[in-house]
Amino acid sequence: MRAMPNFPLLVISMLVISGCSSAPPTPKAPVFVSFGAEQRTRVEPASDQFGKITDKLAAIPQEAYSGTDVNLNDTVVNTGASSKGIRVMLKGPAFTEGLLGGPTSVSAIALDSAGTAQGSKVEVVMAPDGNEGYIGTVEDMPYTKQINITVTTPAKKGGTGEAQMFVYPLDKAGSSSAGFSHLMTIHNDGSEPTE
Repeated sequence: MRAMPNFPLLVISMLVISGCSSAPPTPKAPVFVSFGAEQRTRVEPASDQFGKITDKLAAIPQEAYSGTDVNLNDTVVNTGASSKGIRVMLKGPAFTEGLLGGPTSVSAIALDSAGTAQGSKVEVVMAPDGNEGYIGTVEDMPYTKQINITVTTPAKKGGTGEAQMFVYPLDKAGSSSAGFSHLMTIHNDGSEPTE
């Protein structure tokens, strides 16, 4: 008489083997997130204070005087595959209400996981997008882990408004939630900054 295999034991063994791999699969395309969002996913499991602190910092406006240049600096983290090419979009009330003028310079530089520059800084040529915002593309810019972006734009008139930047991979299979917001307070010439 032939012994029957122990099917329940076989099924359990297969489930245990397939369940051992707890690391998520590495994406095959770039996946952009903001540096703050990436830090939040690392720190928040240990402390719920990180989000509260970063939210308070984001609510403090960046101040400038009309007639001066404003620099907006942000870091994109790529949690997916290496690729090349990015698209940058600028929009928000700070632009639509005329607090900030069109960008005079937008540059990007790619960094590896150790923070070492990969190649040289590239200029992103921006143009109006037809919706009171600006858009620009850099096709030949390889990247792996991080991209630092610096926007220089003139402060035009007094007021408070938000300047927003969004960064996307050119790879059509890629995705992005890398959005940045800067609350701006522009003072007219001769006024004192708020405390």
